[in-house]
Amino acid sequence: MWAERLLVERLGLDELLHIFRLGRAVDLEVPGTDWRYKTHGIGVSVHRPPDQTGGIDFDLDKPEPDEWRLREFARRQVDEGGLPVGVYERVFEDPDCLRPVLAEVLCPSGAV
Repeated sequence: MWAERLLVERLGLDELLHIFRLGRAVDLEVPGTDWRYKTHGIGVSVHRPPDQTGGIDFDLDKPEPDEWRLREFARRQVDEGGLPVGVYERVFEDPDCLRPVLAEVLCPSGAV
């Protein structure tokens, strides 16, 4: 994942789990970039300040995203301008609208 590579390379970590040695519940800049990272629990949020747009939020103990994280990722992309607001506005107003799409992404047809 791009965020993991960014953090490992820019913070000089042997592996991403070592990010917690830099502090817990911290919100710091990623050196040489316009990104920031924020640690939480067993996870990391990578975002652009000041409004935490763009980026991604993930937990290190969960290799696959869940519905909440996919929704959050999409919202960040809309907030940053990567996805058109008009198309996705309804999705965020009505959680049931996004649920079938997320189900397909999390468990594609034919997957066991």
